[in-house]
Amino acid sequence: MTNHNSPELYWRGGEFRRRIQCPRSISHDAADKALGIIGEFFSNCEKQSIIVAIAAFGKHWSLKMLKNSKDNNRTFFGTAPPDAPQSLGKSTISSILDKDLLEMLKVEGEFENQLSKQFIVFVYHLWDDNFRYKIADSLSISKNQVECDLMGDIRYIRHSIIHKNSDVRQEDLNHLKILSQIWDLKPGELVISWKMIHSLMEQIKALYVKIKPEKI
Repeated sequence: MTNHNSPELYWRGGEFRRRIQCPRSISHDAADKALGIIGEFFSNCEKQSIIVAIAAFGKHWSLKMLKNSKDNNRTFFGTAPPDAPQSLGKSTISSILDKDLLEMLKVEGEFENQLSKQFIVFVYHLWDDNFRYKIADSLSISKNQVECDLMGDIRYIRHSIIHKNSDVRQEDLNHLKILSQIWDLKPGELVISWKMIHSLMEQIKALYVKIKPEKI
């Protein structure tokens, strides 16, 4: 349903309700259609978060396989062993010392961090390049009238990942409205864990979108 009142800044528990705040000029039917699109956005994010979760939790199998490995052992990735003739489609493309792989696979380690960052980038582009336009089209308004504080926060985090080599600056943190409430972020190297992705998905599940009135 359309919500014309300012909601809580972020989800704190209880029922998950996606909300949209629209000007009075937008009909309830149009707003309900936009809410359906917001639900579709969540479903896309949900699917990707499940993939990240399975990948992150699947590392325990790798940890079990590697726990008795000797320090100088290596794990190879590809479609053929490295000592076999290398050919198109049948080759080894990378390798890593098992001790280094074990370090990457630790809880909140590099494996989890990189997967989580990829998810952040995916969510931002899914929103800004796809669903923000869909919502706007459903309401016959411009994309710039569709605002979402959470996605605005993700924009700054995504910018740090892509353009600043995951170096978070204080000026970026000062812009955050919702992530500052649920993540313990400090200036310096950005590390994102599965727990942080989980808390982000809670907010997406209860997403609040605001439609700005058209400028006359």
